Parts: sequence; structure tokens; C-alpha cells
Amino acid sequence: MDEAVELIGDQEDEIDLAIIDINLTGDPLDQSGVELARLLRKQHPTVPVVAYSAYYSEDEVDPDLHTLFAEWVVKGSMSVRSLDEFVDRCHSLARQHHRSNE
Repeated sequence: MDEAVELIGDQEDEIDLAIIDINLTGDPLDQSGVELARLLRKQHPTVPVVAYSAYYSEDEVDPDLHTLFAEWVVKGSMSVRSLDEFVDRCHSLARQHHRSNE
């Protein structure tokens, strides 16, 4: 997580989208990605943040997290078609953010 925090600080206005794994350590109970998302949201409040997790589905987490993430994706749950749609949605979020900062 320290490396990600450093990267966020170095990028300043270059971030248009963040896709964050909820579990950054491999421990199924770890939610350090949530901490990272909160930090990113604090430093870059308009950057869209997408949750990506193998351990948690959207309905298994604290309802307050729904405002933290623009999208929530469970690893392994997507077909190729839904992956394409997900990438399109993420691209659209990034484009919107980039345009709003021009």
C-alpha cells in the first residue's frame, strides 16, 4: 500500500481513474484497498474509483462504501462481453473526469 500512496502523491493531476483491489495483502479479511480508496478520495475528490475484489461483492460490504466507489466488480464474475462493457464504463468515467479538469 505504501507504494500506491507514493504513486498517488507523485501523480497529482494525472489521475483520471483508479481501479483498486479491495484486498491488497492476500488476507481474505484485509480491506486495505478501502483505506487506499479513502486516501485517494481525500486527495483527489473527483477521481472516479472502481473497486475490484475476489473476496467481497457489493452487497457484502458496508453500505457507506457505495459512495466511495463509482463501480464495483467481483473478480472472475465477468464474461468477455461484460469485461468489455466494464472497460467501456471505466473509460467513460476517466474521460468525464479528464474533461471536467480541462
